[in-house]
Amino acid sequence: MHTKERMSLQSRDEFKNKVTYPLLNYYLQNSLASLKRQSIGGLTRYLTKSMITSIKIHVPPIETQKTLFTRIEEEQQIIQSNYRLIEFSSKNKDGN
Repeated sequence: MHTKERMSLQSRDEFKNKVTYPLLNYYLQNSLASLKRQSIGGLTRYLTKSMITSIKIHVPPIETQKTLFTRIEEEQQIIQSNYRLIEFSSKNKDGN
């Protein structure tokens, strides 16, 4: 059984070979609210490099990441299909 590894965005070379882009995107999207609260500045708010590199993410084995995000993509396709079906049904209902 693989153990989850926790790494920061600082360890770039190690990071490239251990994290898929979907996992990175997931963590960054989920960190967005926190990052916005931490942003500094007056009119133009910004993040410092240390704020970004301090983000810690749990890193499952690469194969687990790929399997997980393949399943997520499949679920998202089903959800999108359901939205289209609802929209289509709603248009047909209103059009009659």
